Amino acid sequence: MLSTLDNISIPERQEAAMKEFCKFFHEPIPEKVTLVPCNSVVALLHWKVLLLLAASLSEDERAYWVLNFQAPEDVQSVAEAMPIQPKYPEAFDAHFLLDRTLHRLQLQQGGMKDMMDAVPVEERR
Repeated sequence: MLSTLDNISIPERQEAAMKEFCKFFHEPIPEKVTLVPCNSVVALLHWKVLLLLAASLSEDERAYWVLNFQAPEDVQSVAEAMPIQPKYPEAFDAHFLLDRTLHRLQLQQGGMKDMMDAVPVEERR
């Protein structure tokens, strides 16, 4: 799900922490942890990987995790902290990168017309 177009660099400090997890769980320690290609189970700790895994859950699977793994009472719920964003952007800034936008829309290639055809646009008056 991640590609080299995504910013997939891992800071040294985070990589060091990931390697400590490897040691703790007696997992092989890679020379360098990479997300693309994923070369260690410890890459599952990276926030982008966790976000993609969570986003791929069905509604029933999300409900299972929420029900069975309650957050501490003093922690604000995710629903309150981060409202669900629409799948497609509602608007663009005056500057955007067409190649990255096409990638996020899961379009392999194309131009502005292909992107506009892929996203429903509401007419406003």
